[in-house]
Amino acid sequence: MAILDSLPGVKVTVVVDGEDLHEYQDTDMEDEENTVTKYVEAVTGANFAIKFKGSRELEYKGEYLSLEVLVDGLCIDRPLIGRERTRKGSYTYLSEGLTVRAGYMRRLRFNTLETVTEHGFGLPADLERVKNMGKIEVRLTHENKVKRTEAVYNKVVDNEGIISEKAIKGQAMTHSLGLDPVTPIASGICKTRVSSCKTTVSSCKPVEGVQNPAATFVFFYRSKTSLKELMIIPRTPSPVPLEDRPEEELNPEEMAELVRLLKAKVAVTSQVKKEVKRELEDDDDNDSRARKRARPSASAINFEINDDDTFTEVAVIHKEKEKEVIALD
Repeated sequence: MAILDSLPGVKVTVVVDGEDLHEYQDTDMEDEENTVTKYVEAVTGANFAIKFKGSRELEYKGEYLSLEVLVDGLCIDRPLIGRERTRKGSYTYLSEGLTVRAGYMRRLRFNTLETVTEHGFGLPADLERVKNMGKIEVRLTHENKVKRTEAVYNKVVDNEGIISEKAIKGQAMTHSLGLDPVTPIASGICKTRVSSCKTTVSSCKPVEGVQNPAATFVFFYRSKTSLKELMIIPRTPSPVPLEDRPEEELNPEEMAELVRLLKAKVAVTSQVKKEVKRELEDDDDNDSRARKRARPSASAINFEINDDDTFTEVAVIHKEKEKEVIALD
């Protein structure tokens, strides 16, 4: 669970199927003041929720503690937690969907991010969307009630999962916010969701002289592969080759595989040796023939008689006779 020393008694988690998602820490990132940042794994199609837990340790600076829940920059929920909720002990609030009208919601879902490669497709708007995409943010603020006002509901366009490829270039974006079809809010949730089940809500303002937000919880959601690429979670180490492992550690299947690999390696080595030997023999034959062709032929030798009755060797250079040309009348 994500917790902050600056606001004791508060825990915030991301939940799937009733279980808190495992949280990963980026050891190279330093959080800002009163902020805690975690990474969680997003599984395509899984419905998720944001869970708030408050205890007696929670200290109120005003009448309420406001929870502003944002996903991909969209305000999903903004419940008010009053003193009476945590005075008697632990209190849990679950934000699991976007209220579209009184008594009805659309549940949150991890949606695979689809990219569009068309030149200039939605690029200006998408560059702005990317700033908050893949991020769940919960801001806690100490507030006092001012008046009652009419509830305003968000109108959502279902294009969250499509974005320009250029807008996310170089970023490990894999998922975005998805919303299920409209469903009724369970009656049990309505008892604690005053702002979601009535057409009027309490209008509040931050307590003056108090640092707000008092705490911010940030969760980046990515696929497991992306988390490994970001080195948020360790990559799966490469297995040790069978030939490098002690024989006594190998089971029968691994031993049989090792024998097969060694036989294949021997066969390849033998084939390579045969090919090298054949090439060397061919080279020897070529050299032998070249030497035979280069051997000089015997030249004719004449002897000339000198005045002192001795002889001198004289080489005779044969010239090709010019062919006789016969002119025809």
